[in-house]
Amino acid sequence: MKLILCSLIYSFVSYSFTIIAHKGFHNNHANEYGKCSTLNLIDMGAEHGENTFAAVEKALFYGADMAEIDLQLTKDGKLVVFHDSELTCKTNGKGKISDYTLKELKKLDAYYNLSFDGGKSYPLRGRGVGEIRELSEYIKKFPHTPFHFNPKSKTDAELDRLIDILRLMSKESRSKSAFWGAFWQYKKIKKVFPEFNIFLTNGWQTLHCLNFVRIWPLILSWGIFPNSCKWYNNITIDLDDYFPYGFEYYSQYFIKNGIHLWGYNVIDPSQAEKLKDLGWAGVITPNIKAFYAK
Repeated sequence: MKLILCSLIYSFVSYSFTIIAHKGFHNNHANEYGKCSTLNLIDMGAEHGENTFAAVEKALFYGADMAEIDLQLTKDGKLVVFHDSELTCKTNGKGKISDYTLKELKKLDAYYNLSFDGGKSYPLRGRGVGEIRELSEYIKKFPHTPFHFNPKSKTDAELDRLIDILRLMSKESRSKSAFWGAFWQYKKIKKVFPEFNIFLTNGWQTLHCLNFVRIWPLILSWGIFPNSCKWYNNITIDLDDYFPYGFEYYSQYFIKNGIHLWGYNVIDPSQAEKLKDLGWAGVITPNIKAFYAK
């Protein structure tokens, strides 16, 4: 009950249907759990890595309202924009990113292991030196841009550093930014910055809700809306997940109950248009280039 009440306090800042570029514009890859996915990139025309200056810049050029960026804490307490906790898969470094200082990370080649052919060639090798940057550099580079922040370690030290850096943003940019992570982190951010916009759920946070409506879809038409679906105002739904009655059926009941829906892994602009017509709040896409001039 406490979680439900807290989530309802944080109101949604309404603006037009929002397109978020997942990790900016980059060469996408399939999830290969337990393997280094960046050895089999899909060539989407990016001459840079994910989560970089160029990735954000190109995402904005292609029409994104904001870029989702991943955050990691370094040995010397700096918050850098990088997805993996380990360096081996993407870079010429070894071990955990938390064992390196920012200065040491700047010397690494962030594109060292990026390949399109299973590791036979590495066309971007050598271009990624210095591409692991602190979050504060992004705020200074894109001063009027909101971001979708995704801190990975879920620690107090990481959150404290993020709050320090959020002070560099304009109030307007904070009011349009989004957050992925633990809900306790978001509550602390809202306490410091009441204007900060929305908390978006990860799959594990809405597992009970979505499993329930998948198994018992007809109860929605009887006017029963499960409490587990009321814990968060903004729910992210992976469009690769299976919903037996289709998104059209479920959407009406979530929206009727004041829940804002966000489509994750949306790769086709026509799919996004359909969700927009259904009243969804926005999409998170790994294929922002497809939305260009649409």
